[in-house]
Amino acid sequence: MDVSEDLLAQIWASLEETGVWVAPEAAAEVSAEELADLESAVAEVPTPTYVVVQPDLDDFAGEPAELLTQLHDRYDGDGLYLAPQFYGGLDRLNLTDRAWGTEVDPW
Repeated sequence: MDVSEDLLAQIWASLEETGVWVAPEAAAEVSAEELADLESAVAEVPTPTYVVVQPDLDDFAGEPAELLTQLHDRYDGDGLYLAPQFYGGLDRLNLTDRAWGTEVDPW
């Protein structure tokens, strides 16, 4: 299993459990209360929703869309996927979204 496959497996395990993945390198930026609020919000959405906070995207051509696509393709979890792409730090970001098998149109 290569690094990206191992990372995808770790991310998917967290998404299946809570709907949210926060990479270890970003964990210090997300308080326990913020994480609990995010997990609760995701659980309340009727459409399966997955939030992926993964600042290091080197294994995914630097693109959160590629990470989200690989997650969906590998694990076939339909729903709405959201991931920030960070620019120069965790406080500057652009939100990327993708949806599969749902009526939600993120565009």
